[in-house]
Amino acid sequence: MLNTEFYDILDAELTQLVEDNGFRPALKHKTVEQNKPYVFLIWFLRIYGQTYRHLPYITDGKGDSSCDIILDIEDVVHGKVYYVVQSKWNNKRNCIKKIDSQEFKATLDDFQLVFEGEKGETGNERFNEKYKELQQHVSQNGLVRFVYLALCESNPEVADNIAAFEKNHSTKIKILDINRLKLDYIDRHYKQIAPDSPLEIKHSPIKKKMQLPIEQLNIKQNFLRVERPFLMYVLLLRPKTIFDLFNKYKFRLFFKNVRNPLMDSKVNENIEATLEKEMPFFTYFNNGITAITNSVDQHINPTAELINVFGFQVINGTQTVYSIYKNYRDNPGRRDLIDKEVLVTLRLIVINSDELSLKITRFTNSQNPLEERDFWANDAIQIQLQNESFETKYWYEKRREEFRIVPDDVTVVSSRDLAFSHLALNLARPLAAWEAIASGGDYLFVSSEDDRKNGLYQQTFINAQFKYMLAAYLFGETVYPHIYPDEELSKNELIHELLLVRIVLDKYLKRKLNTHELNLNEYILKNHENEKLLFAKIAKFTTELISRMLGNDIITKFDFTKNTPEFWDIKTRFESLDISKELAEKIENTELDS
Repeated sequence: MLNTEFYDILDAELTQLVEDNGFRPALKHKTVEQNKPYVFLIWFLRIYGQTYRHLPYITDGKGDSSCDIILDIEDVVHGKVYYVVQSKWNNKRNCIKKIDSQEFKATLDDFQLVFEGEKGETGNERFNEKYKELQQHVSQNGLVRFVYLALCESNPEVADNIAAFEKNHSTKIKILDINRLKLDYIDRHYKQIAPDSPLEIKHSPIKKKMQLPIEQLNIKQNFLRVERPFLMYVLLLRPKTIFDLFNKYKFRLFFKNVRNPLMDSKVNENIEATLEKEMPFFTYFNNGITAITNSVDQHINPTAELINVFGFQVINGTQTVYSIYKNYRDNPGRRDLIDKEVLVTLRLIVINSDELSLKITRFTNSQNPLEERDFWANDAIQIQLQNESFETKYWYEKRREEFRIVPDDVTVVSSRDLAFSHLALNLARPLAAWEAIASGGDYLFVSSEDDRKNGLYQQTFINAQFKYMLAAYLFGETVYPHIYPDEELSKNELIHELLLVRIVLDKYLKRKLNTHELNLNEYILKNHENEKLLFAKIAKFTTELISRMLGNDIITKFDFTKNTPEFWDIKTRFESLDISKELAEKIENTELDS
């Protein structure tokens, strides 16, 4: 999804808002296009502010150039936090440009005036009113955050200005550029998960001491303690405790869990239905929650109502947590009843090993088995590759089935398929790629630190770029049907031949284009659709050449993949092959099987 394509999606939503009669009194202009900058602020408040009330917060108007929105939000730790938002509207043509550094510096100057209370009154009554509220908040040492909302791309040149402003004023500035808006849109609409909001303070439960209320039911030591092989407690929680945990930490409560809860799913619906209609039976129907912690009170008194834990991560039961939170949030009048009727079982495991944490996560989720790649879904490299993929029509699936909805013009490709092609073709290690898949161990996603002999994760993904991984994948998809088409062989079984076809293609193109320098991946990305015939001819030419080189030494093609010395000998001969004018013409005149 290019930024211009996302702009069209956003533009359609804004057009719908402009045409909504409910907003007519607030719109000052006659045409749809003229009203879009204002409606963009309404859209922002709906999506990120989680409010349909816009009039109390939008301060855009005459005499104001730095505060389009002044919004106060309650934070569970800091109390009321004020957010000052300045937006930069752009037309479609300019959405691919970067933030203008001079404009941004001018905005920072205005932010400073606002923060220090030196901004004068304007002819904008709504701004004056909200500005007075903000000044009062600042005078009481209240927390203030600034947001720059821009329908264009972020500009690295302003990083130093941001750092200086934040240091001088002990506050934070967040830039929401079109790339961030697009990624959040994909999370909400296609993955159906809730992205982090720029209008909230991030609280992490990792390596933080917290008090956890537990329910003893007036029974002394109404919990189970297991000491070996590592300490574990089985405790009871009330829904309020779960609500408070998620309300404070949001999805960071599940950071070490490879599956975040879906905002809407059949599982959620069933859990909520039990809370609504069969509340007394919830405790018996629900499997409860499993969490890990770094440490817990050395001794828990038989009548304790609170325990201290250091670090807290839910690794199983994310749908239960989110469903209880949502039902509790949406039914304030029923909260006392919910807390009276419902108990949730918590298995709290004390552990300080990432390796053991992953093992526990893997086995506690065995009812819906996880793949090795799922455990790397939150790795920075995987996130980077996926973000790069959103600039294309091919989306990188870093977590199994993470896209609940897929746009009609988008193809989802798994991280495994891309990694396999990249290792075999870009890194020229077809045997390692083939063995990684054939062994059933999925070693493409096993760290060499965990398995020095077989682990391939670091070797495969270090310095990887999505577009070149995609080029290798598209090349394989285009070519492999033309390698031994009469035999039922998978792409995995033909990966050695694919590398040899790639070598011939590279040599042929260099001759055809009369160059010694060719970025073959870039060529494939640009031409894989309109050069299918050429790719097919080179595939057939290559397989015929392989057969002549092998003679009768190896009986089957499958043996070729297992005979490493034979393959590397053939590969060396291919690499020394000179594509003469006559050989190039022979490739071009190759007749394909009908």
